[in-house]
Amino acid sequence: MDISGLEDELRLAAGMPRLLYVKVPAPGMEPGLKRMLDGIRAEGALSYKEFTDAAELRELVAGDLATLLAEGFGARDGGVRLPVIPFAGDNVGGPGQRRAGGGRDAGRAWAPAGGADRAGRGG
Repeated sequence: MDISGLEDELRLAAGMPRLLYVKVPAPGMEPGLKRMLDGIRAEGALSYKEFTDAAELRELVAGDLATLLAEGFGARDGGVRLPVIPFAGDNVGGPGQRRAGGGRDAGRAWAPAGGADRAGRGG
């Protein structure tokens, strides 16, 4: 039996978070889609949400995405953690230690040898 591209994508996404929404009522639903949804319901491993109009779908998607992001990025149980990258002027390594070139003398790094200023005048 051939499967649709939708069903193939659904199978390929196994193990990943999947959000599936089905418009109801759907009197013209294709038999293949109905079989796929019946199979999903029978397996019990994945669920889908039904919606009736665009406003309801918008609310469902917004709520589910917020939950998915909160679980993935803010979870204390092994969720994804983003690295903290210090800005150029931040202390690194501890109090009183700054990056090379940082500190109050950082502005002098541009001065050429011989003491000339930015305009090229000698000192």
